[in-house]
Amino acid sequence: MVSKIDSMPETPRRFRLHEHPWIAWLVSIAVVVFSIYLMGVIIFGVLGWQEDKPLSQFVHGTAHHFLMVFLLMPFLLRLPKGKIPYRDYLDRIGLTKIKPFFKLVLLALSCYLILALCQLSASIIFRLFEGYPITWRFLRQVLDVSGDLPPVSAGLLTTIPSMFEELVNRGVLLTTFRNKYSDWEAIIFSALGFGLIHLLNLVMGRELVWVFGQVVWSFLIGLFYGYVFVRTGSLLPSMIVHYLGNAFIGSFTW
Repeated sequence: MVSKIDSMPETPRRFRLHEHPWIAWLVSIAVVVFSIYLMGVIIFGVLGWQEDKPLSQFVHGTAHHFLMVFLLMPFLLRLPKGKIPYRDYLDRIGLTKIKPFFKLVLLALSCYLILALCQLSASIIFRLFEGYPITWRFLRQVLDVSGDLPPVSAGLLTTIPSMFEELVNRGVLLTTFRNKYSDWEAIIFSALGFGLIHLLNLVMGRELVWVFGQVVWSFLIGLFYGYVFVRTGSLLPSMIVHYLGNAFIGSFTW
């Protein structure tokens, strides 16, 4: 005889976005586009700021990422771990761990030095493939970062929002992948997602070969960012490297 309890149908389990990392990644892309558009309407449409001004670009990029990380991700998407206290959310995405501060900064600067040397080496290899000699004049041009510094360039300001990409891609999305996969799998999958999201640059009219190169590069550097985040539990090193890498890439690869 079947008891009444055994015969009762099971209640369907409620869908939880954080338990499905790839779906969460796709939804996050849609929310990123929405966030960029919304902040653009407010800053360039309502407030009437000019899009080509460095300050406008800085404010737009910063506002978009802050909307994503501090409102939409924890309250709308409930990533990376469902509905949790806001302090726990900040802890999980690695935003509150800044100690030992000087060691984390030293780690970031040493890693950036390696990145800069890689970019310099890439410029030398590319020049050799073009059939040109490696002269001291050429090396001085590559090592000259004055073109990325004020007053010649406002790049140090306009590239600040790039460090906030780490909040979304490593802090939230990598942590979401870790809900289901091992650390190494999560690092690889989040790096793949970081690379693929750069396909959005095709919408902005970029050439296919340029975007493809950016996707590959973003995947490779994403592996590094993810590894550092998992090992340290802090976003600080990857944020610093991401910012410096974007700020001076124009000089080292020009």
